[in-house]
Amino acid sequence: VFAATQLRTGGRVAIKFLSHGPSTDAEIRRRFHDEARILTTLKHPHIVTTLEHSITTKDEQFLVMELIEGVGLSYLIDLQNEVMQKNRIRMMVELGESIEYFHRQNWIHRDICPRNVMLDRQYSIKLIDFGLVVPNTAVFQQPGNRTGTANYMAPELIKRQKTDQRLDIFS
Repeated sequence: VFAATQLRTGGRVAIKFLSHGPSTDAEIRRRFHDEARILTTLKHPHIVTTLEHSITTKDEQFLVMELIEGVGLSYLIDLQNEVMQKNRIRMMVELGESIEYFHRQNWIHRDICPRNVMLDRQYSIKLIDFGLVVPNTAVFQQPGNRTGTANYMAPELIKRQKTDQRLDIFS
């Protein structure tokens, strides 16, 4: 992920690249494309805004997203400073609102964790990283896949049982 200046507007943006190389198999490229397709449809104040998805002349996929100039939630959790103490309830509410909106779009994030939450300069939540998202459908709720961050996985995911959107809420 790189910070850049958008030539058309002069505004600052983030560019997330999927590098093309020997380790970039078809499945990874498909997942990045799916992430881009999903992100460009999401419009919520607490979910990172994705402006564009395209491919470079070197066949590298990329996303152009809003640049979140701030800190990661994991950093504030580690610090447990005054900012965290004063804003933690509001942060939890904002994160809950973003997840509730996301679930109404009929998706499962599968990796809600502090490293996938950024805070802007006003310490407002922005949910990021939608690379493991799946539709909230019977096919994707089947037992078996234990994708996500281990410390935040719901018990049914660890036990390889049937899952649904509640695993995001547990996280």
